Parts: sequence; C-alpha cells; structure tokens
Amino acid sequence: MKRRITGDAYLLMGIMLLALFFGYYSLTYATLKSTLVPGVVSGLVFVLAAVQLAKELSQSRKEQPAQKQEVTAEASSGDEEAESPLEIVGEWWQNGLVFAWLVGYVLLIYLFGFVISTTIFVLAYLRLNRRSWVVSTITAVMAAAFMYIVFVYTLRSDLFPGIIVEAVRARFSL
Repeated sequence: MKRRITGDAYLLMGIMLLALFFGYYSLTYATLKSTLVPGVVSGLVFVLAAVQLAKELSQSRKEQPAQKQEVTAEASSGDEEAESPLEIVGEWWQNGLVFAWLVGYVLLIYLFGFVISTTIFVLAYLRLNRRSWVVSTITAVMAAAFMYIVFVYTLRSDLFPGIIVEAVRARFSL
C-alpha cells in the first residue's frame, strides 16, 4: 500500500523552507542586532515545524498498518471506501486558510510593524473564534506587550515599525 503524505505535512515542509530562507536572508544583514530577531524567530519556527512534521509523519505510519488491515477486510467483503474528493479538498482548504492567516500577518507586519500587527492579529483571530471582546482585547495587548518586552527590552533589538508607522512619524516628525 502506498503511503500518502497529507496536506498538513506539505504545509509544514513549506513553512520550514520559508523559515530557512528568512533565516539565511537574515544572515546578510549588516549588524548582529538586526540579524538577531529574524534569526531567532526563523529558528524557532523551523524547529517547531520540524517537530510537528515528525509527529505528523509518525502518526501516518501508525495509521498505515491499521488502514491496511481495514482495506484487506473491506476487499474481502467487497466494500471499498476511498477518501472522497470533498475530504481532500476540505483538507487543502483548511491548509489554505492557515496559509492565508500567515500571509495576512506578514502583510500587517509590513504595513503596521510587529507590535501593532500582533495586537490586530490576535484580536481578529480570537474574535473570529467567538471569544468575548474583553478576553480578546486583554490577550492581544498581553501578546504585544510580551513581544515588546522580549525583543525590545530584553534582547535590545529594534522591531520593524511598518511603512505606515514610519510615514506617520516622518510626516509629523515624531
């Protein structure tokens, strides 16, 4: 029986490649200070994606013998059920949605910077998952504050402010 790699595994491989690319690209920056944040984030993303990919692949290996037994039992009874095209499309749709969230977050970072984008992203995600305004707002502010404390205060690294924030600062001399 042929082992099927799931859409989740492909998505994780793509995330790992992007993390490698951004980590490698961050090495081209002039100073260690500007290399630190993208390097740390890329490294963490790569490691987390690799761990999840290993879990995903080991899970598919464990399911394979069970599926093989089911297939032989079904073949003897003449009742074969293949994965429907709708299930495959649904899996890719979910992965596309996750990817769209990631692209949206990157776009927000480019426009508004890390701290503001984290606040918007966490708030939007929690509200779309039917959390209350109070819980969503508190969590979003805490996530942004945590990010600021870790990267700006502790690591003494400058976070990208975003092109809109830079434009406003330049316009009003802030």
